[in-house]
Amino acid sequence: MNRIITNYLVIATLAASAVLTSCEKEIDDGKVQLLETMTINDGSCVKYTYDNQNRVSEFFMYENEKLSSVTAITYSGHDLITVIHENFDNSEENFAGKFVKNGNTITFYSNEELTYTMYLDNNEYPVRIEGISNEGEGFLYNYVMTFQYQDGNMTKMNTTITFNGEITSESSTEYKYDNKKSPFYYCRSPIWMVSNTIGPYSIQNNVIEQKISSLFNVKTEIIYEYDSAGFPTRGVMTSEVEGFGGDENTNIVEYKYK
Repeated sequence: MNRIITNYLVIATLAASAVLTSCEKEIDDGKVQLLETMTINDGSCVKYTYDNQNRVSEFFMYENEKLSSVTAITYSGHDLITVIHENFDNSEENFAGKFVKNGNTITFYSNEELTYTMYLDNNEYPVRIEGISNEGEGFLYNYVMTFQYQDGNMTKMNTTITFNGEITSESSTEYKYDNKKSPFYYCRSPIWMVSNTIGPYSIQNNVIEQKISSLFNVKTEIIYEYDSAGFPTRGVMTSEVEGFGGDENTNIVEYKYK
């Protein structure tokens, strides 16, 4: 998978929360809150800025308070989104990308090369991604990701990676949610972009349990603190790898809003 997309998915998991049509919400409490910063206790942080339509226009990634990368997003109608990514620590990850929409199909090009194709359901949630991952030294892997949803939340993600037609890796991840608002509840960026590129896996609610079935099985539970509007302000995520004597790993995520 494209390296930067992989990084976003990892951060989304640690955050324990998260078309080209907007994910507009009815304002039910008279106040729109937009996620401004998402900070993890390992020293990493993501900061978001928005355009005048409450769509993410830039996000900045920090490692130990040092700016490591900047991603700028430009929207053009409903059929094209362009992305410029600059990594200050690894220039090999820099790219100019674009998402092109044709009906319920989105193609992503990185530096003008087709990287993956995304298929959307009738509500414009992504249900399948097919792509090519360049692992360097001439090794190309194909991957397929499929997604299932309930009440606007991703409940299951399956990933299959193949090399020369043979399956090299399979994994499945299942999610459970609370009934509170996701940090991106009022974000008007495309649904697929929020759920797969920008942040948490959902624009509706927050992940409270995640189970990964792969070479190792990993269970993660998250306990949140919420503000008066029902948005998470702090999440404590505890992960345990099955078969490793009950060893646990804990991450703490803090959310701030504008």
